[in-house]
Amino acid sequence: MKKSLAILGILGLLAPFGTTASPSWQNTSPNLPASVLDAHVNLPYFSFSVSRGNDWLVGNTNQLFHVSADTVLDLTPDLQKFGFNNIRQVATDGSGWLIVGDISTWQTKPDIAMHYDGKYWKNVSTAIRLLPHDEWIGEITGKQGVWYFVTDKNIYLWHDALSEPAKITLPGAFKEPRTSSISIHPVQYGWMLNFEQKNGPKSIYAGRDVIDRRFFFFDGQNFQEQTSAFGNLSNYSTIGSNGANILVMGAVINAKTVDYKAYLSNGKNITDLSGHLKDLLPQNISPNSQYFLTQSKITWSGESWIFTNTSNKMAFWNQSHKPKFLPDAPFNILGVGYGKHGTVLISGYKNTEPPSPALTLFKP
Repeated sequence: MKKSLAILGILGLLAPFGTTASPSWQNTSPNLPASVLDAHVNLPYFSFSVSRGNDWLVGNTNQLFHVSADTVLDLTPDLQKFGFNNIRQVATDGSGWLIVGDISTWQTKPDIAMHYDGKYWKNVSTAIRLLPHDEWIGEITGKQGVWYFVTDKNIYLWHDALSEPAKITLPGAFKEPRTSSISIHPVQYGWMLNFEQKNGPKSIYAGRDVIDRRFFFFDGQNFQEQTSAFGNLSNYSTIGSNGANILVMGAVINAKTVDYKAYLSNGKNITDLSGHLKDLLPQNISPNSQYFLTQSKITWSGESWIFTNTSNKMAFWNQSHKPKFLPDAPFNILGVGYGKHGTVLISGYKNTEPPSPALTLFKP
């Protein structure tokens, strides 16, 4: 049974775009203590925020909450009833969520998955259990009832009409040694996939290895490599998606030069936005200047793109205005869930003693 929790604050709004007023942050964290899956585990943070547009699932490996603009529901008792020992990941297809986790401890693979539509639950564990036992399960991504399960060796398609996940035939490039797992982002005309792969290796001025980031468009049947259309970006890059487009920012590193680029793509059309986003792109290769290239997130609010990183730097941009840096976030950011009407949900933790979870609805 869902448990409704009190909210300590309500939506914190920024002043209108272009003003110099500082943002107003108000805590919307549930009034803890709340339910936990394992009473012996204390996690003082919210590590993820996964959206379907107007509401979010937020939590950590031990707790799960359903958050909207005016309510916070504790879903952890439902997971306890289903037998969850912990949560591994939460994914969305834009209309509902998949919650994937473990019933037993010390397992290499998850063994339970539940679909949640905001009101009702459905057990879909069979889809996870039928994946090959010798393949590690990575990212799960969905769009309009179609899901893709990424493993360390393959990608599998799954939806309600399939009795078991169907393996996708991958191009040879996917079988070559990679330095990262495969990431999938939904776009208007299909899916954008990317991964990191050595090529050379190259090196930058400080002597660090540079890894290439390869991009492929997948229309559900065929793959098309688009790495060169994205400027041959390196692993010093970050990607955000709003379901229709991906926004990519990154460094193009050659033998003697470093260029910084930004691109927007719906899968078929790729637009160079480097000029529009130049104020957010680094001035040099110094790590201190690379606010939004490494360990960062790009999130769509429904009206603008919001940029955050693990140093709590923030900025936002839409095509009607220049990018704008914001004051640093008042807590440590771990997750940002996209929105449809200008609002995102930012989760993380506060540096209190002891540390405490932080959760804020934010509208630039």
